[in-house]
Amino acid sequence: MIFKCPFDEEVFVLVVEKDDKEYDEARLVFETGTIAFTTLGSEIKAIVIDGEATKEDWFSDDHLLVVMAHELGHIQTNSEDELIADQAGFDILAEYGSPSAMSLYALEIQNRYRVFFLPPKMKSKTKPRAQFVIVQNRPVWST
Repeated sequence: MIFKCPFDEEVFVLVVEKDDKEYDEARLVFETGTIAFTTLGSEIKAIVIDGEATKEDWFSDDHLLVVMAHELGHIQTNSEDELIADQAGFDILAEYGSPSAMSLYALEIQNRYRVFFLPPKMKSKTKPRAQFVIVQNRPVWST
């Protein structure tokens, strides 16, 4: 399945299933433990998502939004750095205005980096910007 990314219509999202011919190539990346990647450095801006992961019981529409925002973060920042992509991705979700996806992403960021997370105010006059503060050996959540 191919569709335009809801955050950026210049970016295509390709959800590949096991029976798709593209899955064999993408499988090598998926086997590293990721469920998505981007074509960073390519002329075509695309996000490739493991269709098998989207079939899991835990995978929701909010998960799909988080995955697309994260991968678009890589594209927009032209960076392979995961923390940079996460910060950009969270900002993308804040602009999009999905509180439930933002909450899910905030928990993921908190668990992944063990950071103190200061979420941006939605619909503010200035561009929202998430702030991450490293906390040694303990996750902390602040609202």
